[in-house]
Amino acid sequence: MIMFNLIIAAAAVFGGEADEISKQVNDASSLMPKGTEQGLMSQFTPGMIITGAIFGAFGVYAFNRGRKRQDGILMAIGVALLVYPWLVTNLFLNVLIGVALSAAFYYKRNG
Repeated sequence: MIMFNLIIAAAAVFGGEADEISKQVNDASSLMPKGTEQGLMSQFTPGMIITGAIFGAFGVYAFNRGRKRQDGILMAIGVALLVYPWLVTNLFLNVLIGVALSAAFYYKRNG
């Protein structure tokens, strides 16, 4: 829907043919299968972005700490902290996995 509004605004500014373009967009969107309105970007809610940034930053720290110590497990935990937010679409699971990996890093580093 945002793309549709951007197309209409661009058409109004550049060509003044907003009605024709909106008709074409509506015709094209009616050909799309139902259920495709929610794409990949729908999983990126503000909570997911914030938790991904926090645990991603901690993942960079964990990876660098593992690299300095030449500890493959710490490096693997760091990579896991960097990658998993892209794969998990549930906020609760995102936080749960991030806390578990962070705890694993803490106990491995201090253990």
